Amino acid sequence: MSEEKIISKKRFIAGAVCVQCKKADKIVTYTVETNACGDTDEVMACVSCGHKQVKSQLVMPESRQVLNSEASPVKFVTPDKQK
Repeated sequence: MSEEKIISKKRFIAGAVCVQCKKADKIVTYTVETNACGDTDEVMACVSCGHKQVKSQLVMPESRQVLNSEASPVKFVTPDKQK
């Protein structure tokens, strides 16, 4: 990303660890305008080493992807009272 236009305040993410330098509490997140049409993207950046990750370019692990499944009814069962 060259010449990014930051359109939101930078916010620190408590407890976040940089994937490159491994330092904690150095990650900020902010929104940038990606083109002249006004499209935006979320950026996570390390203020210590300068490493950046753009949310739209991150690959979500398969285990965290939303499953496309139909809803099904749930039946609540109460335990029988002991006599």
